[in-house]
Amino acid sequence: MQKFITDLEPCASQQSKAVKAEPVGPAEPAAVKPMPPPPPETHRTLALSLVAGGGAVIVSSVVVGALARSQWRDALAHCDATHACDDLGISLGDQARTRATIATVLGGVGLAAAAVGVVILVTAPSEHAGIAVAPIAAPDRAGIAVMGRF
Repeated sequence: MQKFITDLEPCASQQSKAVKAEPVGPAEPAAVKPMPPPPPETHRTLALSLVAGGGAVIVSSVVVGALARSQWRDALAHCDATHACDDLGISLGDQARTRATIATVLGGVGLAAAAVGVVILVTAPSEHAGIAVAPIAAPDRAGIAVMGRF
């Protein structure tokens, strides 16, 4: 092994003289092509916001409707069998009707917002959207499976 190293020393010294080391400066930056921006998800965000907001308004409608129903029962406690009511019964009945109207309007607005959100979600373009249809066959049944992704 020692003989091999001593035989290679003259070769190594000649090679180191032949190779001239040049100082390395800062490398020029390579041309970098920027990635295209991701597709905008504003349609999806808007749609999900409308569905969530519409759902929250529908829940509010149910709460206000429950309060109206409770107030209507309180109003009926101040009325007789012919629906003749004292002043407190009339006042509570009017408040119950107002709350019921508010609940109805809130419910309509919530349903409309949720419906618009669903329409936007279904019709918005998406790179992952698609519909798949596959046949299903088993010994006791046969059919078609339809799957969609929006």
